[in-house]
Amino acid sequence: MYSIKPNVLILLFITLPSIVIADNLDSLKSIFLSTSEPAEIKKLSAKISIICKDDLTCYEDLFNKIQGNENELKHLWLQSRYSFKIANRNQVLNALSINKINLPKSKATGDLDLLAFNQVILGLNYIEMLKVDSALYYLTDAKRTFDEIGDDYQKWRIHLHLSRAYELIKDFENQESNLLKAYQITTSKHIRMDEGYALYNILLFYKDHGPLKTFNEFLKKYLLFSQDSQHDSKHQALMNLFIDEEEAIKSIENYLSSEDGKLYFKVGRCNLSVLLARLYLNNGYRLKAKNMLIDISSTCGGLETKDQIQACEDLISIYKKEKDFENAVIQYDRLISFRDSISHSEQIKAVYDYKEKYESEKKDKVILNQKLTVQKSRIQLITLGLGILILSSIGLFTWIIFKKRRKRELLLQKKEMEQLQIKNELIAFEAMIEGEEKERTRLSRELHDGIGALLMNIKARFQLLLKSSEDKEALEPTALLIDKTYDEVRRVSHNLMPNSLQMLGLKGAIEDLAYTNSHANLHIETQIKGMENELDKNKSLILFRIIQELITNAIKHSKGNNILIQLIKQDQLLSLSVDDNGLGFDANQFNENGLGLSNIKSRVKYLRGELDIDSTLGEGSSFNILIPYKQLLNSKE
Repeated sequence: MYSIKPNVLILLFITLPSIVIADNLDSLKSIFLSTSEPAEIKKLSAKISIICKDDLTCYEDLFNKIQGNENELKHLWLQSRYSFKIANRNQVLNALSINKINLPKSKATGDLDLLAFNQVILGLNYIEMLKVDSALYYLTDAKRTFDEIGDDYQKWRIHLHLSRAYELIKDFENQESNLLKAYQITTSKHIRMDEGYALYNILLFYKDHGPLKTFNEFLKKYLLFSQDSQHDSKHQALMNLFIDEEEAIKSIENYLSSEDGKLYFKVGRCNLSVLLARLYLNNGYRLKAKNMLIDISSTCGGLETKDQIQACEDLISIYKKEKDFENAVIQYDRLISFRDSISHSEQIKAVYDYKEKYESEKKDKVILNQKLTVQKSRIQLITLGLGILILSSIGLFTWIIFKKRRKRELLLQKKEMEQLQIKNELIAFEAMIEGEEKERTRLSRELHDGIGALLMNIKARFQLLLKSSEDKEALEPTALLIDKTYDEVRRVSHNLMPNSLQMLGLKGAIEDLAYTNSHANLHIETQIKGMENELDKNKSLILFRIIQELITNAIKHSKGNNILIQLIKQDQLLSLSVDDNGLGFDANQFNENGLGLSNIKSRVKYLRGELDIDSTLGEGSSFNILIPYKQLLNSKE
């Protein structure tokens, strides 16, 4: 089953309201321009940004009207809100540029709310760029600013962001500590949405890292909490992941089709759609998952890169199962592109810093050379254009080469990993078989030499007693019981380590097995053809054990009176089938890991074979195995 961990939901749900505010935009802008109260500026800028989202043209008339020092606070709030929106649309570098300029200006205004907002956004930007040290620096600064404001409640968000940063560097101790602090703060005011998401993230952590006892304790808290959360549809859908994924699917589907869901901001809907697609895959709804993922690929460009990667990987998996290799290759190319964008984040940042430095130097040169002639300026611009073109061409050529090489390396690495995994599985299975057979040999020897010898001694002494007894009829049942016990010990010892396999070969051993297990109410027939070549000793033993286990299952469960064993070489395949005329079972409800079949499946897999089971209630069962014949031969053949 796929692991579901929608980190992006954490960020978005705790920083944006769940329903778009339907205020008239023109009215909001008018009030925004007329107010001078810092609290109102903060509140109105948030409402405007919810409507305008990342559309710069929506903000332009306001930016034009609030030029000047007297409107600096309004300008900074709008720019900061806009930068947050574009950061959620994979424009982190542009957002970072705006916030780095705004941060010192925010300090100068003396508005601590604005300063804390910019510090938080910088921390989140650096988390997206995987620069954890910088993220921790700015988030810790934001925490100090909230201390200065005296708003202890807002620090729960900081602790949640800090937990995400520590998760990136696998510092799970600090991740746990910050998650618990966030939850403790939210319980102080009982704001349901905040408390619910803090609790949700704690459950995610303990589900992945344990201990199970602590996870169960918080799950009990959730169950109590959820009794009064029937109206929190998004929150309830996420919490249902921990107890009933089918219920979670219904909850998210209902929410996305509801009026609230249709008004929910685009990135939030996209992230819920990613989560729903993962749930579809986990629960076998492949067609629904495919359609959802295709829709996400075409309409959700604002998703975080890691969620785009997850969507690509899921589509590749689905297309492979459908043998739609053309679309699988298209998704694989998109996957490589997204992975390259993550692995090159530092290179992109270096290019951005160079561009920023270059622009600054260019401005200085303009000031120093403002008296130069128009002709000299034109020459400089042409030279600059050629330089940028050359640098861009070199950069593009380098990137194309790197992408192709990276693709080859990934394919080679994947192939090596698959080969290593197969090799390790073979080594582990061979060790298991060797240990199992040694233990069978030891038990067989102890039964034969120990209990068997004792029973022979008892039988001999009892025969003497029987001859000298006057009441032989009373002792006769005991003599029969001793004989039966001795025969059973011999049978068990023989099954544990069949000498017939060494003495008679595989064909003779199978026939002996059929003979010894047949009786008045059960007839076992064998049909063995095309087995002239000598098989590998160890693989003959594995094949014998498979047949032995299938006969044992048929005797124990089928209640039939006829069993047919067929072992036939057909071209390059060896066909083995064990059929009975017993009770049968419903193949649709059959648990393939039951009836002792796990050992049979592992042995068939080791021999590179395939197992097929066919059964109908009241019509008996058929177990069919196909094995490449060359897998069974001695290496010399």
